[in-house]
Amino acid sequence: MECKLLLSRFVKITYIVLVSIILCGVPVGSLSAAQISKNHDVEVVSSGASTEKQVSQPDASSPRATIESFLSDVDLVVADWQNNIYSEESSWALYRAMQLLDFTGTPDNDSMITETSRILLLKDILDRLNLSARDQIPGEKEVALENISTWTIPGTKITLSRVKDGPQAGQFLFARQSVQNLGRLYRQMKNVPYPSGASSGLYEQFRSKTRSGDYFASMIKMRDLLRGVDTSSPRATFESFLSNINQSYLLVQQAEEKLQENPPTLTTDEAHQLEVRAHNYMRRAVSTLDLDYVPEALRSSVSIEAALQLKEVFDRMVLPALDTIPDLEMVEAARGFDSSEFVGGAKALRWRYPDTEIEIVEITEGKRQGEFLFSADTVKNIEDIYYKVENIPYRVSTSGPRVSEYQFPGTSENFFINYSSTPGYLVTHAHFLSGVYDSLPAWFNIMYSGQTLWQWFALVITFVLTLFVIYLLFSKVGKVVKPFHSPHRQWINLVSPLLVAFLLPFVVRFIDDDLKLTGMPVIVLKIGGEVCVIIMLAWGAIRLGKAVAETIVASPNIDPEGVQASYTRAVSGLCGFLLALTIVGSGLSRIGVSMLPVLTGLGVGGLAFGLAARPTIENLIGSFMLFLDKPCSVGQRVNILSHNGTVESIGLRSTKIRLLNGNLTAIPNEKMANTEIENIGSRPYIRRCFNVSLTYDTSPKKIKEAIDILREILSVPEDGIMSGAYGVYTTERKVHPNEAINQPDFLPQVYFNDMTADSLNIIVFYWYHPPVYWEFLEHSTWVNLQIMERFNAAGIEFAFPTQTLHMVDDDKKPLTGGAQRVTAQNFQSQQVEKLSTVLSADMEQEETESASDALRPEDREPYIERKKQQEEEEAAALAGEGHKPKADN
Repeated sequence: MECKLLLSRFVKITYIVLVSIILCGVPVGSLSAAQISKNHDVEVVSSGASTEKQVSQPDASSPRATIESFLSDVDLVVADWQNNIYSEESSWALYRAMQLLDFTGTPDNDSMITETSRILLLKDILDRLNLSARDQIPGEKEVALENISTWTIPGTKITLSRVKDGPQAGQFLFARQSVQNLGRLYRQMKNVPYPSGASSGLYEQFRSKTRSGDYFASMIKMRDLLRGVDTSSPRATFESFLSNINQSYLLVQQAEEKLQENPPTLTTDEAHQLEVRAHNYMRRAVSTLDLDYVPEALRSSVSIEAALQLKEVFDRMVLPALDTIPDLEMVEAARGFDSSEFVGGAKALRWRYPDTEIEIVEITEGKRQGEFLFSADTVKNIEDIYYKVENIPYRVSTSGPRVSEYQFPGTSENFFINYSSTPGYLVTHAHFLSGVYDSLPAWFNIMYSGQTLWQWFALVITFVLTLFVIYLLFSKVGKVVKPFHSPHRQWINLVSPLLVAFLLPFVVRFIDDDLKLTGMPVIVLKIGGEVCVIIMLAWGAIRLGKAVAETIVASPNIDPEGVQASYTRAVSGLCGFLLALTIVGSGLSRIGVSMLPVLTGLGVGGLAFGLAARPTIENLIGSFMLFLDKPCSVGQRVNILSHNGTVESIGLRSTKIRLLNGNLTAIPNEKMANTEIENIGSRPYIRRCFNVSLTYDTSPKKIKEAIDILREILSVPEDGIMSGAYGVYTTERKVHPNEAINQPDFLPQVYFNDMTADSLNIIVFYWYHPPVYWEFLEHSTWVNLQIMERFNAAGIEFAFPTQTLHMVDDDKKPLTGGAQRVTAQNFQSQQVEKLSTVLSADMEQEETESASDALRPEDREPYIERKKQQEEEEAAALAGEGHKPKADN
């Protein structure tokens, strides 16, 4: 407790030093707060009787002692201040005077400006009063005898109360409520004359000193910018609203009057500075409104309109007595029991302005919980309320007991009309459009649907120019992008939506702040502008995802038609879509669209979509498996589900294959992931296996010779050079074609492997490198021709499937096993005739050339000579047998 007391005293002493320096005009370097703090507390250090007297606590043992101590200490401070003298004694006197006031109920009670102002207000009030004789003010003896705990100065509401606990227990201080209402009491007594000998106008002198001093002026400006408005009770909220609006109005009127003088007595920069100060007061007034239900995008314009319209309503009504508006003490009391001052009792602390639906309510949740603000319903309905009383004249009375209770009770006539119908923000003639506005004919100021005609004309012109600029922007970008290819095309296409999204807020701000549209037109305009910006930004996000994807796919390591490229595009597109979705969600919340129903709908719709899109999801999963396994790639020849062709693209849903017949087929990726894929294009070689069939009358010697011929055909000569036209030329020599099939681990293999029913079989294997199919076929053609030429030259015959018929009477191949001789007598005449026809055909077949001789391919010239010779022999045989009788069968 002692540590807290010491810290509090140190802070207060620092404040006192600064105030004394400012009041007396003494340089800061004359005596620092650190020098005072060394001996500020008698409990910490005592360095002489003089210091102990300065640091000693004020005498507050009774109301008499408190008043006398306060007046004597303040008189000492004021005397030094008026004589521009600074002394350590006056600093401690100001400190002791502060100890005699209970600041706990005063807003900003830790502010040096507030505490000093309250002391001077109290001194000014006491100087105007005819205080009772000293013996009529209770002293220590009266307090002890009568057990006095509170005493009120006769004829006033200034009360002194005994502190019950804490470090100042037993002392009489000016009561919390009295200190809180000093401003109100001062205004009520402002016209009361001072008695002779009193120091008059201390408070006003202090205010003028603070306005003129550079340091203090900067402190007040900083305070106005940083401190919040007092909303601790309905009374504080109502007073704060009125005072801030009126101060803003006074600054605006001051700037307008000086700018319209001839010549102007105020520069444009100075007018802008006054406008900034007026804006700060307006901002503080707006902070008394509950704007939670106003979309964020509309708050800047709707809040000021609502505040000005609310002030217009109050200016047409008689202000209520200040005592009837609940203050902080009433609020604290009402929390324990129902109070008649509040509508709805303690459970719903709200105060309603007499004879209206305007309410000040307590905020029960959120960042401003516990504050009293003009209700959201009041803000919502204030426009309708204003138009109901628009034609009622302003309040005339600016004085009287009720009005004098308020700090700034005046009216701000036509503040809303001037704000909503003239260009600029608050100070019209400080705006660049003021000259154009002043030169317009009077009929341009005719109101139509809440706006003047000049505002409607300016809105149409601005809208047309904006559309024209957007059209030029898109057309220009479209022309620029034509010569470019991906990914440069995607990056350039990104420019147009982003520039439009950047341009539109400036247009909306110009219409809102400069043309000053109000009401429903500005709401529609701002919501439309926000929607357009959302669309442009979302479009830009999607284009950004595409541009990033194409930039990555443009890398030489990625096949632009492969599954990796597809996934790159998909992931980048998904990121762009999610970014666009985030932009849309944030933008919709700014214009007042609740995202909770949207998210709920997405949850239900997502379930339905998931069930309906099951095949698509399966295909997406299949494409992911293809991406991981990589069984094939674009350009490779594959055989899948009897589809033989070249892979053209691998997408997220399907894989496209160009068949050998030229047709294009698309196979769902779900099937691709669950079936066997024969990747022909990834083979390292082409394996050939074929059989060379020899007739059964081929001797073993000839079979060996055939094997040697085959091995020789498939081998590479020692010099690597071949005769003939076939071969591959290099810079040094003509490469032998068999080098493609004679790799170290893949040498040709030739074996006599089987004796089938029709032939003697020699099997041949070789592996062609590289696996170029058309070169493989060309090499196979060369090998086949070599085999036929060499075998024909060696007299080795190829075997073909044949069938030999043996007759019963054939002496070389007698059929005795189970044979039965049949005579002609056993047959009928038709059967004998049919049998004779068959036997004749068999005899003719034995006379023709064997199938092996007829079908064996030979060289063209020997074949032609042999054919010619055969025809000559057949002609001679027919000529010799022409006159012989036909044999009897």
